[in-house]
Amino acid sequence: MKKILHIISGLDSGGAEKILIDLVSEENLNKHYIVSLKDKGIYKKKILRKNINVKCFNVNKFNFLIKIIMIIIYIGRIKPNIVLTWMYHADLIGGIIAKFLSVEKIYWNIRNSTLDKKNTNWITLTIVNICSKLSNFIPDRIISCSEEAINVHLKLNYKNNFYLINNGVDTEKFKNLEFKINNNFLTLGYAGRWHHQKNYEFFFECLSELKENYKFRKFKVLMVGNQINNKNVDLINLIKKNNLSEEIQLLDEIEDMPKFYNRVDLNILTSSHGEAFPNVIAESMSCETPCLSTDIGDAKKIIGNYGWIVSQNNKEMFCNFILEIFNYKLNLSEKWNHIKLNCRSRVIQNFSQVEMIKKYNNLFRN
Repeated sequence: MKKILHIISGLDSGGAEKILIDLVSEENLNKHYIVSLKDKGIYKKKILRKNINVKCFNVNKFNFLIKIIMIIIYIGRIKPNIVLTWMYHADLIGGIIAKFLSVEKIYWNIRNSTLDKKNTNWITLTIVNICSKLSNFIPDRIISCSEEAINVHLKLNYKNNFYLINNGVDTEKFKNLEFKINNNFLTLGYAGRWHHQKNYEFFFECLSELKENYKFRKFKVLMVGNQINNKNVDLINLIKKNNLSEEIQLLDEIEDMPKFYNRVDLNILTSSHGEAFPNVIAESMSCETPCLSTDIGDAKKIIGNYGWIVSQNNKEMFCNFILEIFNYKLNLSEKWNHIKLNCRSRVIQNFSQVEMIKKYNNLFRN
């Protein structure tokens, strides 16, 4: 049994954070420790429930040096066989600390499929530039959940030392719960935190277009995620601006995501940048709920032939797909059920949690 220490920027809502918690909860061949440079974020309850070993340092610009010394001392006491860092800030800080402590194996984890000046702050871009140079001699391997992310980072002169491990879904948890859904309406779902990355402006404009120009009003929308609630003034104003107050129900952040995916006919993602491997697509498909997504990260690879991919900001394509999907549900039930069943089969065959953990185990063992 090896000691594996994970270093991550923080444990707020996000795909990387979820996969890390899932990994250390389910992988039991090794002893896992987590260092959070910030705090436990939204995972406090699950960390307690699963008895996960997490140490938080609440690093900020005022206490940076003393906290780094404390992290070095903490890692020195554990004496891990492997240090695995998650995302750029942790790759840089954790990678240097692990190298300083002569840790046997150091692995970075890259989880971003787009890096441009418009959507990425200058600090992150600077860290990425530094990491591209350090990638030649700090990490033994660079893990990525996405083929697109690998291609992006190779163009940024990262060393070609990548190891692809797709995110994995617990297919025993995410499954069809056989809820009855109103056949006369199309229930759309959107699972995502309040962030400009998700491109909610485009999503709401498309729904407004469906109502006003396509005269299609047989839809309702359920939305979940961090700050997806009635207290979010900017979100409420955006909904009102597009005249969608009657169609949209905001459910805030919820734990029972399988229930959410089972309550909707179609799960939607309209992200414009950043996404590498959108967990919400694979989770939804595992519940036999098809997806419509913008062409972001590995979304097209996950969906395959059993869903819909929209070009960025193409409202006409989005609206026509929604009408097509409603017709499948209403008039072509055999074809609709075929798509739903194959969504789950595709996830089981290609993106299961069991397969993900097996690949991490191979990396840890070798």
